[in-house]
Amino acid sequence: MKKGSELFNLRIMAHLAVVFVLGLLMFGYFRGQQEAALTTADPSSDNLIFTMTDPVGDDFGPGNYIYPQHLSFEPHKDLLDLLAFRVIHKGEVAWYELDFGLIKNPWQAPEGFFHQRVDIYIDSRDGYGRLLPANPGANVTFAREYPWDMWIRIAPWGGSKAYFLEKDDKLIERRGVEVGVVGDRTIRVIVPQEVLPLPKPTWRYYVLVGGYDGFGPDGYRVVTARGGDWIFGGGTDNNLDPNVIDLLAPKSGKHSQSIQLAYNVEEKQGAVLMPVGNVKESGPSPVAVSLLVLLAGAGAFGWQFARKNRGQE
Repeated sequence: MKKGSELFNLRIMAHLAVVFVLGLLMFGYFRGQQEAALTTADPSSDNLIFTMTDPVGDDFGPGNYIYPQHLSFEPHKDLLDLLAFRVIHKGEVAWYELDFGLIKNPWQAPEGFFHQRVDIYIDSRDGYGRLLPANPGANVTFAREYPWDMWIRIAPWGGSKAYFLEKDDKLIERRGVEVGVVGDRTIRVIVPQEVLPLPKPTWRYYVLVGGYDGFGPDGYRVVTARGGDWIFGGGTDNNLDPNVIDLLAPKSGKHSQSIQLAYNVEEKQGAVLMPVGNVKESGPSPVAVSLLVLLAGAGAFGWQFARKNRGQE
């Protein structure tokens, strides 16, 4: 009888271990979703409106993109690897800063960078805006709940501009944006108040990183199936794959980069993006869900254990 009881106890412990691991996995999953709802940044800084880090080494689009093979793209990684994004209020101007794994300037563009082609689409007015990029290039669409109404276009050779969507759906260019490299790996965009409104904690951001090509659609370097010296590989040739190499997104969960940039050739469904910032996330707290799973599992096996013991008395 003692041996049977010991085996039963071991079985209970094994079951509880499985429940515990399941709880941790669920916590990680929901935590990954919750990261997309980051809003205001460091509360000790009055100037930092929003900040978010991006996973290291995910400059591969939906998961399988490869860099162009020309020597100017060496080391064929890191150049488009977005590491962090910050929005800073500095008096009458706003700073939009993007940290990258590596910044090189092989063709000596005056801004100090050459490879990066970045779009920052901003949703500042609830329920108003557009669901498609301003120009074909990124090859994505945006979440129906969060249309954009402001656009900051970042590109070398004088290609950086700001746009504001008027109430009549007319997109107006606002001149006066300054762009340059700060330190070794940060691109800073300075936007005066007379160009675009100063940022608020309620804003939402789509931050898209592609490769710059002055002859590409809206300055984007395209992705194909085979790739080549000057184009990205790992995609398809049916114009469904996005030309976005990195995307500001949580590391895991239903809004991770790989899920957002996924496309379906058979259903002819392209990538649909979700912003970061003041995004409403439905569903219970990840901590609460995990605790409920653990408690329910422990309670069930505890009841089974007690029932077994009563049967042995």
